Amino acid sequence: MLSYFKLATAALLTFITFSFAQDVSLSIDGTSLNYESSADIYGFQFDHDGCASGASGGDATANGFTISCSPTTCLGFSFSGSSIPAGNGTLVELGGGCETLSAFVFAGAGGSSLDVELSDGGGDPVLPTVSILNPADSSSFDDVASVDVEVSCSDCGDGDHYHAFLDGAMQGMFYDDNFSVNVGYGEHTLTVTLADGGHTEYDHEGSSASVSFSVLETSAGGCDDPSACNDGDPDNDCTYAEENYDCDGNCTIGEDCAGECGGSAVVDECGECGGNGASMQDCWFDGDGDGCYETPDAIFTCSCEYEGGSSTGGDCGPNTSNVDVLYCSDADIYGFQFNVSGVTVSGA
Repeated sequence: MLSYFKLATAALLTFITFSFAQDVSLSIDGTSLNYESSADIYGFQFDHDGCASGASGGDATANGFTISCSPTTCLGFSFSGSSIPAGNGTLVELGGGCETLSAFVFAGAGGSSLDVELSDGGGDPVLPTVSILNPADSSSFDDVASVDVEVSCSDCGDGDHYHAFLDGAMQGMFYDDNFSVNVGYGEHTLTVTLADGGHTEYDHEGSSASVSFSVLETSAGGCDDPSACNDGDPDNDCTYAEENYDCDGNCTIGEDCAGECGGSAVVDECGECGGNGASMQDCWFDGDGDGCYETPDAIFTCSCEYEGGSSTGGDCGPNTSNVDVLYCSDADIYGFQFNVSGVTVSGA
């Protein structure tokens, strides 16, 4: 096989001289290597990455060419000296999906060297393009010092990378699709431009992309809260009313009799705020007007009118009490009698 390959290579190189070059445009369409040539093709050679080891057929075979491929290189030539006429068609079927081919050597009539270009099928070479996925155009951010950037590159080759510019000032060179740039407050324009391995920037359509965004300052002070007491104050932080009070200090849930906002104290039947009310044992009254509250209120319901008396008050003395017996009668009384128990009656 090696000797055959050497023979084939020698046969092809025999045709090639450094005379006037003629153009051949190649393109890959699926597994087909298509061509458009302004000159007859008498032989060809190209390198591949293993994707075209089984290349065959096409106009090369139709015109009597022998096609021989190794794991890295393909040769096409005719032992009889026939050629592929100028025009267009499928040169060979590659036998696999090849993303790219390289090291082209094409021979024309009389051994002339043909100039070869691999394109995307439209006659122009495949060129990389970039898109900015984040930030979105016209987006805004609140109080940030940096913005995360996400980009995407189509048809980028080895060494291709991104140059990022913020408002025209370069922010750095990035080889990953995700990076960040430092920002300040205000309106900004982010531009990302593709560059090759030598840092030369591409300038074809689609080689750069731009978006605009803004960074808003919301933490510079002032108050913007309708529930705050100083809503709309541009210079001071928000202030709020205490619980159960309005911004003027007024109680919003009512005060009790002691003036406590939301308190539970009430006025009892004696007129005392938070008092315990009248108790029966405290209801004595001064029946004889001597200042001694010596008689329980047996006639009236105990009320605060009499509260505060004492069975030992006034001039009752330390060991005695004066008791008035009250009566209410519709008839004259000519005599009476009653029993007393539990005390010693000293006089009446």
